[in-house]
Amino acid sequence: MKEIISILLILCIFQYVSSAQESTYDLIETKNSRIIKAKITDTDESTIYFSLLDGSSDIVRKMDKSEVLKVIYGYKPTVTSDVLDQFPKDLFDGNSFDHDDLRQISVNQDYMHNHVYVENRPNNVKFNLSAIGLASGLVSYERAFNHRSSFEAIVALHGVQASRGINQKEGLGLELGYKLKLAALLSSYYVPDHILAGTYIKGLIGGASVNERKEFFSFNGQTLESKNRNYAYVGLDIGYQWILNNRVSLDIYAGMQYYNGEFEVVTNENGNITKSTRRNDFEDGDIFGNNNFITKAGFRVGYLFNFKKPEDEK
Repeated sequence: MKEIISILLILCIFQYVSSAQESTYDLIETKNSRIIKAKITDTDESTIYFSLLDGSSDIVRKMDKSEVLKVIYGYKPTVTSDVLDQFPKDLFDGNSFDHDDLRQISVNQDYMHNHVYVENRPNNVKFNLSAIGLASGLVSYERAFNHRSSFEAIVALHGVQASRGINQKEGLGLELGYKLKLAALLSSYYVPDHILAGTYIKGLIGGASVNERKEFFSFNGQTLESKNRNYAYVGLDIGYQWILNNRVSLDIYAGMQYYNGEFEVVTNENGNITKSTRRNDFEDGDIFGNNNFITKAGFRVGYLFNFKKPEDEK
């Protein structure tokens, strides 16, 4: 399980890094007002060598520096020109702004939330598909505060299964978390494609009360084991969430938490009853506890909605 969690954690980080790299390119502005999106490969005293981003990246082109007005290396677009045209000028630093150098613009965050993301659905109900294998149903509700952060509450119902056999589990759990986009920690100009999309880190606190019963058969007879646990935990998750067509979310995540609580294991082996409070390992839904540390990993699918109907759907 640790290997799976490590892979999911690496995937989350890789998705964040690769998405940032894919959307970064160089801009060449010429003196006759042409804007060229390119990847600059080399320069010398008089010439710039570059390839275009139109599918002909294997062809190296060149331009005399005397024709160039400005070059921006590692340009990453944040918002499009048509969006910028909606902004009042007094929301920007300075008396004017340049669409081709958005890194110099400081955008008012309240305006971004109330105008740029006004059509984004900020509410998300998600179902955890990875927890079903451990007979648990996890349903979460996420609400965006803005394009940088959100709140998430998760309710866990342990013991969801088609039939009740010799292994039975029942219990409830609750988790509350605050999500912050990683890119928002690195840049004040962070503008994701959707208010809920992107790589995030989540601080969380949670707890559960679970009773688990198992029955074993061997040549020596029958063994019944009952595990009762009440525990709380606190820690961090890291993940990446995709938003498809402003309607569906895909969320992959992994994390680590510290936990503590009351644990009791009662064993009945052919009438010989023993009790233990030392064993505190467990598997509940998407969390795996051992020696007071939880490792977590999973995959959630969600449905986005808005309590107030967007203008384009009225």
